[in-house]
Amino acid sequence: MTDTRKAGTIQAETTVHAHAQAVWDAIATAEGLKRWFPIDARAEPGVGGSIWYSWGPGACEGTATITAWDPPRHLKIEYGGMSDDWTLEPAGNGTAARVVSAGFADSEAGREQAAAVERGWRFELAGLRHALERHAGKPRHVAFPRVSGLRLTRQEVWGKLVGPTCMGLGSRAGVPRPGSVVQFVTGARDRLEADLLIHDPPNELTALVYDWDDALVRLRVDPPMAGGEGLEASVFVALHGDRAAEARDIEARWGDLLRAALA
Repeated sequence: MTDTRKAGTIQAETTVHAHAQAVWDAIATAEGLKRWFPIDARAEPGVGGSIWYSWGPGACEGTATITAWDPPRHLKIEYGGMSDDWTLEPAGNGTAARVVSAGFADSEAGREQAAAVERGWRFELAGLRHALERHAGKPRHVAFPRVSGLRLTRQEVWGKLVGPTCMGLGSRAGVPRPGSVVQFVTGARDRLEADLLIHDPPNELTALVYDWDDALVRLRVDPPMAGGEGLEASVFVALHGDRAAEARDIEARWGDLLRAALA
């Protein structure tokens, strides 16, 4: 994936080893979206229609209006002065997917928002590839514990999040680097091995956990998704298949873990 920032815009792209129609269904239909992007979604197709996205009450929820609809090539949505403009094109035996997010203010707050969206698309497009290439057709179940309103520096929050009383991040190679194997030895007594995909401390980390059938785990520190003061620390776990009960268990155990470590 590549990311290119222009004035007021973020561009992110990736190549997915799947047909364009499968990628279109993933970005433009409710069932497709729920397998990689929001936790819940509703969609009314066509220009003038809408897509409702939700990461859960108290996290982030909202409706976008569809302003361009040309399946399986072009989708544009607009919401609150912002827009996401998707273009899909053939690329070898797969599909190149590009999204341009626009509408960021030319201010410090706008630049911070743009940086957070840039990081977000880096993770979300990894999730798009993951869902279509490794778990095509399978439902996704999410655990998403988070703690908001943290009056600490980003580095202090990150240190607590990856520290031994919380996620217990470690690496056989010493300093964790993308492509290396890492371990999570959590304060909740999990012992997990994973491929490190993204490592951008003190902002985020994404890993592919073998022990949970290639589940994606993202650790994140950013302003709260729903707005508010301070910082938010979260762990996002995406499990595919018949694993709803497991997701609920992780949500409860790791939610307790986060609250205790960041109290």
